[in-house]
Amino acid sequence: MSKETKVKADDAYLSVSKEGRTLRTRDGQPFFWLGDTAWSCPGKASMEEWRRYVDVRASQGFNVLQLNSLPQHDATKPILKGSRPFEWQGDQLWDYDTILSDYFDRLDRMIEYANDKGIVIAIVVIWFYQIPHAKRKGRPLRHGMTLEQAKTYARFLVGRLQERNVIWVISGDDDFEEEGITDFYDAIGREVKETDGRGRLITTHPAYMSGAYFHDKSWLDFNWVQSSHHGEEQDKAYLYVREEWRRTPAKPVVNSEPCYEGFPAWGLREDTFNRRDVRRACWWSVLEGGLVGITYGAEGVWNWTCPGETRQDRKPEHLTTWEEALLFPGAEDLARMKAIMTSYAWWTLEPAPSRLVSTPSSYTPVAASADAKLLMAYLPDGEAIELDLTGVPASATARWMHLERGEILPFEWPETSAGQSVRLSPPDLTSDYLLLLAAD
Repeated sequence: MSKETKVKADDAYLSVSKEGRTLRTRDGQPFFWLGDTAWSCPGKASMEEWRRYVDVRASQGFNVLQLNSLPQHDATKPILKGSRPFEWQGDQLWDYDTILSDYFDRLDRMIEYANDKGIVIAIVVIWFYQIPHAKRKGRPLRHGMTLEQAKTYARFLVGRLQERNVIWVISGDDDFEEEGITDFYDAIGREVKETDGRGRLITTHPAYMSGAYFHDKSWLDFNWVQSSHHGEEQDKAYLYVREEWRRTPAKPVVNSEPCYEGFPAWGLREDTFNRRDVRRACWWSVLEGGLVGITYGAEGVWNWTCPGETRQDRKPEHLTTWEEALLFPGAEDLARMKAIMTSYAWWTLEPAPSRLVSTPSSYTPVAASADAKLLMAYLPDGEAIELDLTGVPASATARWMHLERGEILPFEWPETSAGQSVRLSPPDLTSDYLLLLAAD
């Protein structure tokens, strides 16, 4: 079993492991990323609210929070409370040449508080909405930063947060389809890397996959994917991670935006994603190769919904305040995932689809270490599977893990010789299960 290392504020920053698949702390200990999504907090949350939020997530074992450095354009209205990051230039348009210190002083204090609780901040430098020609989908140019303004802002932000334990996220939610936009972000990525000078990791938050556009860029340390809030496209949780895993040279990958708990399931049904939907997307991502870890998201937290606020694109019954959403059970489910993974040498795992002999009705990822001393399989519907257990030591302990109740159910598994397969059935069909075989 492994022992998790907590990242403190005074630690140097995370780094990529030598094999290019996971992240490590300064002293070389594996780091399992358990992130939460709070894009809107810098613009909306009071310091008191922020402290309450961070305290809860820290107590649950979260060690990364994802923020937008600027007000989140699709937060629950109003998107900004308190200080402005820039002066107005009229008609409620930002004057990007006039940066206001009060907003960023407060942002710095927010990050400092989280760092002191052992939490790293992954912070978006420029969300697509701040760039005139980004993600337009045929719409007219919006007001936003020129390239020179964006580079100036990036240098300012890096300098202002020079003492903080952060990961730089170059862009936010862009599909990178507009002409010239990848060159724009590439310039910002190079600017951040050159200005930082301290080795803090850099990535980017895509609408789909970062590696499809920036994998070969020297500033991109690891890939992010966003696997969709569309109900009928949840298979992207493993398809996107698989594609990023297969790129060369190897770079770590994390699903930074799987479906959010409580978020409307676009296109498929009238209700919202529940905790089991979230668990499925997250286990799919991690065992398919997202060995960095996973990011959770809750409707009401990411957009920081406060009492009395409304959204035109949400039904009243789907509106949840951030305080209510903070208690969604899916966060505890993912805290349990982190506890499971960090109890074993999870960083030795690799996707092992060839070990799955049967063809279950739902996608069932299998991951195993090269020496076969650790094997995990995720069964989303509790369906029996047949596995090739060649090389798994006879001394391996076998466990079923009921992922909703958190129950660990040991069982005896039949020994097998080379070339044989074993059929294994979880205790029931009421939940998704994790199969875990581990040998010392």
